[in-house]
Amino acid sequence: MDHFAEILFALSKHCFSYLSVWMKEAMPQEGFPSARVSPEQKDTFSQQILSRERVNKRRVKEMVKEFTLLCRGLHGTEYTADY
Repeated sequence: MDHFAEILFALSKHCFSYLSVWMKEAMPQEGFPSARVSPEQKDTFSQQILSRERVNKRRVKEMVKEFTLLCRGLHGTEYTADY
């Protein structure tokens, strides 16, 4: 997921308006990126990526990692204790 986080980070720095449009169109779709995440979780992730924190690459990686765990249904499990 680090590569995906780097892509999101680069888009937020260089193509913010396109990223904003893409996030607003793609995230509300049912089952995207996973049926395991609620619309509220997707909205929170979108807001985080599009917020002022986007200028911090480490923080973007953390946000993507957390969202990935939610999408996979692993957030809060024993598996993620090492993350």
